[in-house]
Amino acid sequence: MWYEFSLYVIYSSLLSHLFFPQSDTIASLINIMFIFAIGFIARPLGTLLLGYIGDRLGRRKSLILSIILMTIPTFAIGLLPTYAAIGIAAPIFLASLRLLQSFATGGEFSGTMIYFYEIAPRHLRGFTGSLSFCSSQLGNVIASFEFFLLEQHTSYRFLSAWGWRASFIIGGLIGLLSWYLRHSLHETPLFEAIKSEGKTSKNPVREAFLNYKVPMLKAFCISALPAAGWFIIFIFSPLYLAHVLGIHTRYEILINGFLILGSSLIMPFFGHLGDSGYKKILYIFSAIGVMILSLPLYFSAVHFSFTAFVILEIAMIALLTIQFAIIPSILCELFPIRNRYTCVGIGYNFCVVLFGGASPVIALALTTDSYLLAPAFILIFSAIVSLSAFTTVKEEAHPTH
Repeated sequence: MWYEFSLYVIYSSLLSHLFFPQSDTIASLINIMFIFAIGFIARPLGTLLLGYIGDRLGRRKSLILSIILMTIPTFAIGLLPTYAAIGIAAPIFLASLRLLQSFATGGEFSGTMIYFYEIAPRHLRGFTGSLSFCSSQLGNVIASFEFFLLEQHTSYRFLSAWGWRASFIIGGLIGLLSWYLRHSLHETPLFEAIKSEGKTSKNPVREAFLNYKVPMLKAFCISALPAAGWFIIFIFSPLYLAHVLGIHTRYEILINGFLILGSSLIMPFFGHLGDSGYKKILYIFSAIGVMILSLPLYFSAVHFSFTAFVILEIAMIALLTIQFAIIPSILCELFPIRNRYTCVGIGYNFCVVLFGGASPVIALALTTDSYLLAPAFILIFSAIVSLSAFTTVKEEAHPTH
């Protein structure tokens, strides 16, 4: 599913030429990333509906519905006419489909975190929960390698005419396969247990805002660093190097793909360490590490030291991988099972709107006005917000519910 979502970002430079006038390359890129950002507005709405279904009717039903809602707009994007064909209507249609796509992700990713967490025995929940981030990153890896092969072995004319369309259409077909496979999923044992006892919530959204406002605020803040870190490092940095600093390499997308792959491979290890009692130490270490490395990372880019940038980026990704690995279990343990899907979704997805989807647009807009270290300060601020909230959390508040 995250293969489909990643395509928009990977093709953002090309889409900026196809869906906006080409007189100003940077302005077109900002516009295409703005559409990416406004799509996130729909995520909180999606989490309210899909969270309600997940807590009221079951995790399985919500995950099946979310993949259907994700697949349709992905397939439709591949069929859209461009600006050259229908003018300003083209980006309007694109923005509308992005809203539908993001509506689905409002319940998809938080639901995946919860599903992995709840199907595992207690001593493996951190390890299993980390697989939710791991699987989402692998989708990005596949999309990155696919784009690299198309870019290297086809012409720009083919890529701009048919290549990008084929990727989105394939994404829609993969979504259909995922929908078919999810029908074989079993409900989580924890949800089945409270369902058999008649303890499921009758109105999960109402209960969430009545009883769990403070834990949801903590979930919001704790999610700030992984949200900003993902979108700044993996999405914004390649655009930053190429379009802001003018550091062009034909292997940018390939390097990014391998970095994400490396992160995915080591992530379950950190999830396992979290299960072994090192969760608090890991979280604090990674957050402080991000604060320390952020300025040197972008300082090296500004001074055109590509090698230093890559080395520091690898270190930054290792720190963020720790965050990605342990955040699912941290969020799930903030809430009891009867309200978990809704509460985790609200806390996480409202955070992703502000700290995730908006971060690349804000950083890109600021860097074009010569605030070249803006992404570093966004990361530092996000780390401070997350670490401050994490220190107030009692570990395993709801470990067995």
